[in-house]
Amino acid sequence: MFIRLLNRQLNHFKRICLVNGLISLPLVMLAFVQALLVSRIITSVFIDQADLKSITLSTVCLSIVLLLRPILSYILERYNRGNTTQAKIKLRTALLDETRHDYLNDQNEHSKLLTLMTDGVEATDGYFSEFLPHLFFLSINTLVLLIGAFTLDYVTGLLFLITAPLIPIFMILIGKTVEIKNNQHWRQLKQLNGHLLDLLKGMTTLRVFGKEEKQSENVWKISENYRHRTLSLMKWTFLSALALELTATLSTALIAVSLGVRLLSGKIVLYPALALLILAPEFFLPMRQMGLKFHSALNAKTFVNDFEAFINQRAKIPNQTHNMAVEGEFDGVSNDLLQLNEISFSYNNELLFDRVSYTFSKGLINGIIGPSGSGKTTLCKLILGDLKIQSGQLLFNNEDASAWDDADLVSHFSYVPQTAQIVEGSLLDNLLLGSEKNNQFDFYLELTGIDKWIESLEEGLYTDISPTKRQISGGERQLISLTRACLKSSEIIILDEPTSALDTTNELILLSALKRISYFKTIILTTHSSRVASICDRLIDLGGKNE
Repeated sequence: MFIRLLNRQLNHFKRICLVNGLISLPLVMLAFVQALLVSRIITSVFIDQADLKSITLSTVCLSIVLLLRPILSYILERYNRGNTTQAKIKLRTALLDETRHDYLNDQNEHSKLLTLMTDGVEATDGYFSEFLPHLFFLSINTLVLLIGAFTLDYVTGLLFLITAPLIPIFMILIGKTVEIKNNQHWRQLKQLNGHLLDLLKGMTTLRVFGKEEKQSENVWKISENYRHRTLSLMKWTFLSALALELTATLSTALIAVSLGVRLLSGKIVLYPALALLILAPEFFLPMRQMGLKFHSALNAKTFVNDFEAFINQRAKIPNQTHNMAVEGEFDGVSNDLLQLNEISFSYNNELLFDRVSYTFSKGLINGIIGPSGSGKTTLCKLILGDLKIQSGQLLFNNEDASAWDDADLVSHFSYVPQTAQIVEGSLLDNLLLGSEKNNQFDFYLELTGIDKWIESLEEGLYTDISPTKRQISGGERQLISLTRACLKSSEIIILDEPTSALDTTNELILLSALKRISYFKTIILTTHSSRVASICDRLIDLGGKNE
């Protein structure tokens, strides 16, 4: 079932259910208390002719309730938004794990992966952040307000109970049609992605044969067709919302008429009648909102069906994944991004490297290990161009980079030193270092995990972290440096002993970030730590060379 697969993406699902329940319950109780207080104040003023002093306590309590409700709603929303982010990262990680070391067989698989990674994963946002939390709230809201209605007046409680199922019934009936429309919409979106990739791949051929104008017409026709389908889906969505609104309005009107007639006949007094009339919209509002949340869940269901189909299809393909390789072993996959061919280097008349070759693979965590003085830092400096290779070749994507100037060479690398440097200014200044924000800024904040720390700061990205103004921990320094390196548009990140100054907790946080980053950047790191070495996909052991 698609719900089970999505729920598995949430870390500590039972705890999430408990937290949602513990916050939703006081939210609903506050709504009930608010109705009672408003009814009490109005009754006291208009029926009992009470003065301002007599209703002071009720007014203060009402003010507190009105203040607490939005605060609790905000806390609940932020909590679920954080869980949503983690779940989407987990889904993308699962997709990347399936293809990380394997070749995609054809263009169709490329387009499927692209659709799933972008629009597909984003389609689950509504399920994680809206539908699931609202389901908990709706259950508690319905139960608590029904009990409250029966305690105030059993006749109105029965009306609540009778009219409550009408909205879900209409939602299910219309939802079946919307689900069919949504599946058609999703299939066309996949076709659009595949068509776009085909066009990009064959752009040169189209221009050579003068067929670009015809393809432009095809793109326009496909786009128009997609637009019409989108509008058709929106029409059904609005129709669904209209049906739910109409049902809720009629149900509320039925309760209001019943209360009015019984109030005039003296079968009920004003205080409970007014409280129930105020509670009626609170009772039906979550049900009306559930209709829109349900459409979000349908989008997620469509994604899950394609997600499972893609995973199952990949499972039938013979596994091409290679395990951790030690330098010198051939792993069967030519995926080399950076090569050092027969390099030699000496310093102060001491030969450090003598005609040695090393290879660093794309999309992997490449670890350089060895005892102190074995040449780990020197090797990094040779790659970065801080030290010049005296003989041999530095190949980047099979292109000789030995003759490149420093600017060209450095543009391909980001460097994370053992101790990150913090400059005067805000956290944003330290991340950008004078460069401009790009469209991947928020993505890399989320990927490295620094976004959680930023959320805990009162001023967020604009917090002044100047060394003279604020003391930050070693783990926070390394996260800043790592995020700074990710934001640079380079293919390779080089880290020199990244966890040497960190405690165990911060080390695990950093290693978790490195795993996520390795799906998008190639990582080269030096380390003495066995824990760091254990996450590496490939290890280069420098043995007994002196640094």
